[in-house]
Amino acid sequence: MKMSQSTDAVVEDGEDGKSLQKTQERPAWGEFHGAELDKDGKYLPPTEAEKTKHQKNLAAVGKIFDGANFYWSLDGASNISLFEGKQVRAHKDIDLSILSKDAVALAGHLHTRGYGIFVSYIENGKKMMRPFRDGDSGEKLDFLICKVDADGEVVQNGEANFFDLHIHHETASGDVRIAYNDAVLPREWFEARSATIEDGSKINISNPALVIYHKLNQGRNYDFIDSEIAAKHLKPEELAELVKIFQKEREDLSRQLDQVLLGIWEQMRTIYEFSSDPTVYAEALWSNPVIKPRKGEKNTEEKIQKLAVEVAESKPNLHSLREKFDELFHPYEKVDRKIEFLRTTVKK
Repeated sequence: MKMSQSTDAVVEDGEDGKSLQKTQERPAWGEFHGAELDKDGKYLPPTEAEKTKHQKNLAAVGKIFDGANFYWSLDGASNISLFEGKQVRAHKDIDLSILSKDAVALAGHLHTRGYGIFVSYIENGKKMMRPFRDGDSGEKLDFLICKVDADGEVVQNGEANFFDLHIHHETASGDVRIAYNDAVLPREWFEARSATIEDGSKINISNPALVIYHKLNQGRNYDFIDSEIAAKHLKPEELAELVKIFQKEREDLSRQLDQVLLGIWEQMRTIYEFSSDPTVYAEALWSNPVIKPRKGEKNTEEKIQKLAVEVAESKPNLHSLREKFDELFHPYEKVDRKIEFLRTTVKK
């Protein structure tokens, strides 16, 4: 996510009078493309070095959050290994989640442990970090938990450091709204569970249904492998709820497309009598505020041009326009893949 923020240093004074956190450049780390697979498409076991690093990170998280009196849990793929009782693959990093109502409490708790919450962003081509501020938890920002030294500088080494933080929001009804897509999920999925890690200490883990929800939304091949493992630990009613949630997502998408295409069709049908020039219809399509931001994407531009040619030739009614749009853009492909995966998992 590219987000421009002020690069002015932000200083927060602690009880010792020293600045705790400052804006500074963020170290670069490589993109994770998934754990290695064997010839049968199963995860290769992690190396001893990978296991040692991950166990140290888990132990550090347990110590950092020891005594926290608010909801927190591991997020992401680390849960998969803890569901299984053994590390099933290499894990690049640690993800954590909290509720926005507890963000200030977390910031105070982390201060006592030598850590802080930072916002990661890009400015002028540089990867930057700035301290968490009141009000940030309600925004769609990229958060990190970072180790800080006595002078408020972020410690640059990666050991027990740079944990991704996801801040979600409790609704008036008590359910939870997910920060990145505003979907509302059942509150019971956010009741932290406890698991024992290798050193014998306890750590909070997520509900398998929540892990699968996030994984299927990311949609990478290894996310589906992770989801298949996590699904072994689901209750039947949780699987059914996941299917229901993604079906609603499909229905919401359909309604949104209906509104978009209605606006496009009403604009284009006023041209039907006067023009059979595909360029005119392409301009009408690109003028739509939903489609316009995708201009410059080669694949999208090719499809818009093809649709414009078909519209110029056939002058379709609204129903036919919708069919042509669906044939070209496959708008339900991702959500249908999620639903089919879950239904297949139920059968297993």
